[in-house]
Amino acid sequence: MADKTIKRPPPTTQERQVLDYIGQFESGGDYNIIYSGYKKGLEKPLTQMTIKEVLELQEKMKSSGSSAVGAHQFINSTLKEEVDNQNIDENSLFTADLQDDLIITRLKRVRGLNKFLNGKLGTHEFAKNLSKEFASLPNPETGSSYYDKDGLNKSLTDTEDVLTTLDKIKYGDDYAPTAPAVSPDMEGYTPNPVTQFQPSLISQFSELNQ
Repeated sequence: MADKTIKRPPPTTQERQVLDYIGQFESGGDYNIIYSGYKKGLEKPLTQMTIKEVLELQEKMKSSGSSAVGAHQFINSTLKEEVDNQNIDENSLFTADLQDDLIITRLKRVRGLNKFLNGKLGTHEFAKNLSKEFASLPNPETGSSYYDKDGLNKSLTDTEDVLTTLDKIKYGDDYAPTAPAVSPDMEGYTPNPVTQFQPSLISQFSELNQ
């Protein structure tokens, strides 16, 4: 069989960072991993299979509860969608590079990756989009997996970690988190000694309000 390996540009540094961050939760970065509930195993690694063979494997996996495969845990319907949208030859090998390219292209088209990196989509909204794509990431509005109710998935990290990491990827060395504004009237508020009013300022403030 002729080698149908697709040669495409590698991910940018920021794209690679996004994939590596997500991958640690989705698959441990394993491009040959499949849903653990499927007990029949593989005759050969995913990266040595054609896309057609992977799709056929996923059809068999459905009865086990999930058809998730590869580093980015493509389910059958998502993989089919991207193969069609990206006009990928099903005889192409499901290599690590192709898996990366498929998901990066999808994140740009469906989840706003480029808009986020270009400053046109906020971190919170992008994190929410990612939670719809990757079950191991929390929906920032709830703190739980977007698919928490299916009995299979749960978030493997917290919202603060996701938002902080995405901001660091986006801004690099220029990243400087902005502390949220806190009203002194808030219940339980404890003022920072550095920002407490000096007695002279309190006196001036009282005089202005007499």
